[in-house]
This record gives sequence, C-alpha cells and structure tokens, in this order.
Amino acid sequence: MRLTKRQLRQAVRKLIKEDTIDTELDHLKKNVADDLDHIKDLKDDVDEDHEEELRAEKEKAKHESRQRGGRKVGYHQLRRIIREQSVDVRSGLEQKNEALKRRLRRIVRENTRSSRRRR
Repeated sequence: MRLTKRQLRQAVRKLIKEDTIDTELDHLKKNVADDLDHIKDLKDDVDEDHEEELRAEKEKAKHESRQRGGRKVGYHQLRRIIREQSVDVRSGLEQKNEALKRRLRRIVRENTRSSRRRR
C-alpha cells in the first residue's frame, strides 16, 4: 500500500490536529486546576477578611465598653449607695412632713383664734 503525497499530507494534518487538540485539552485541564486553586485562595482570603472584621468589631466593642462603663462597682459599694439614697429620700420625706405639720398647725391656730374672737 503506497501513499500518495496528498494522503500523506492529510494524515500529517490529522495527526497535527489531534496533537493540537490533545495539547489544548491538557492546557484546559491545567487551567481548570489553576482556576480551582485560585477560587480556593480567594475563598480563604474572604474567610480571613471576615475573621479580621469580627476581631475588629470585638475590639471596638471592648474599647467602647471600657469608655462607657467606667469603674465597676462592687456589691458592698452598691449597697452603701442604695442605703445613702434611701436616707436622702427619707430625709426629704421627713422635711415635707415637717412642712405639712407646720402648715397644719398654723391653719389650726388661725381657725381657733378666729373662733375665740367671735364669742
């Protein structure tokens, strides 16, 4: 079986096409693998950024709580503060009671004087 030049050229072209298709497929497979690695790296970057953002929010909240909270008050200090405030309230009520008693005495005196004069 003898091949003509034309048949030989066609066979060579076919082999070249198959070779280029094979190499192209190899390149595509490699590109897919590289793209998957790149996507994985991007996902890792997004996760790291999210973790960093959460850490920053925690630090910010911690810093703000320190500014707002001031000094913490212990149990005994809190009881003393409540006791002092209740004494202040009681003394305020006692002062109001005393003022009301004075007004009542004055009203009673005025009414008893006027009733004595009428007789």
